[in-house]
Parts: sequence; C-alpha cells; structure tokens
Amino acid sequence: MGLVRAAAAGLVAVSALAAVVGVVAATTPANVDVSQRHLNESEETIAVNPTNPKNIVVISNIGHREAGLTAGMFAAVSLDGGATWTRRLIGLGAGRLWRPHLRCRQI
Repeated sequence: MGLVRAAAAGLVAVSALAAVVGVVAATTPANVDVSQRHLNESEETIAVNPTNPKNIVVISNIGHREAGLTAGMFAAVSLDGGATWTRRLIGLGAGRLWRPHLRCRQI
C-alpha cells in the first residue's frame, strides 16, 4: 500500500512516509506500530500537515467481537514526525464501521 501496511499481527504501520513528505527519516523507524493494539485495524488513513510535515494523524476502524469490542475508530496524532504518538479510541458503540477520511488544509 505504500504509506500504510496493515500487518497480519495487527499493526497500523507508518512506512515510506518519511520519503514521501521529507519527515525525519533518519530518526523515525521504517515501521511504527502506531496503535499498539493486539488485533488488526482496517481502512487506515493518514494525513500529513503540508505546512509542517512533522504533524501526522492516523485514523482506522476497529471492531473485534472476539475481543469484546464494539465497532469504532482509533486515532493517533504525532507532532514529531512519528517518533511519539498520542492515541485514543473514538466513536465506540456505534455498531457500524465507517471509512475514515482525513485531509489537511491551510487555515
């Protein structure tokens, strides 16, 4: 997929992102387990701030009945090019998964 690889182990991984937007490739690992969840995510999307490429947002669907979770979404934000991430679950309990979309725009 280029920017995101969803590995069988359940990773939302940011790869090749540094090469695409010029983000600190020397300090950011090639694959980053953004979610650090033990099951798979799906339909990941990434947005990179065009005025500051160190600002990255990742959103993906979650919904693992086998783990007792209802449908929802996972979000992560990095302000340092992917070296560290702030994570949270959003939209839990809706009962449906939707396709997450992100975009950056100048204000």
